[in-house]
Amino acid sequence: MPGLSERQKEILLAVVGEYIRTGEPVSSSDLCGRYRFGYSPATIRNELLTLTETGYLAQPHTSAGRIPTDAGYRWYVDKIEERRPQHDSLKMKRGEKHQIENLDEYDDIEEFFRASTELLAGIGHGLAIGGSLGDADEPLYKSGFGEILGDAEFLEPESRSRFGLLMDSIDEEMRGLARSHDLIEPQVFIGDENPIREARRYSMLVRQITRDGTLGIIAIIGPKRMRYEGALHLLRALGAPLDNL
Repeated sequence: MPGLSERQKEILLAVVGEYIRTGEPVSSSDLCGRYRFGYSPATIRNELLTLTETGYLAQPHTSAGRIPTDAGYRWYVDKIEERRPQHDSLKMKRGEKHQIENLDEYDDIEEFFRASTELLAGIGHGLAIGGSLGDADEPLYKSGFGEILGDAEFLEPESRSRFGLLMDSIDEEMRGLARSHDLIEPQVFIGDENPIREARRYSMLVRQITRDGTLGIIAIIGPKRMRYEGALHLLRALGAPLDNL
């Protein structure tokens, strides 16, 4: 992908953030109304056109605003990682930090993974999956079905059916992923990057966690319009005090 000017980076960051927040295509008037770029509307329109031509944005309809492409989402996630402070938890909301701290109170490993999965689903806006990897017959915990199936991307019966088929094999896929990939640090897979073929319509964030000598996995799968920043902060915060790898 071609390099971006500082102005293009600023506008692309705003477009992806707005689309994640609203789920609606983002127009130049949306950006002018919400952000104080210091650029004229004509300049913003021209930069949106350039970002579309270079593959970072798409225009679903002629009269609509722009939405991120997979390349746009990838740039956004890489930018989040580039800006990441040494301690992500410092940027989390106070309530979320308190919830993470409370996870340390769980002595039972299964309760820890259950609570972690529920927290990740709420923060990341997706279906969270987690559990220990020791017993292949023990199902992994899942949380967030209700919220994700109410999302615009899943209103069509075909979309729900396709996601349901993915869930039928997700435990086996997660365990296979843990064997084949280095997941000590959080990994982000967007669209066709996803090693799970049936998940290539979505985004997935995943990492391994070790607690009290037990190896486990925690992940979130959902629309590409995912709350990447919050989910990444949580995955890193979960691993920082607990991971002995």
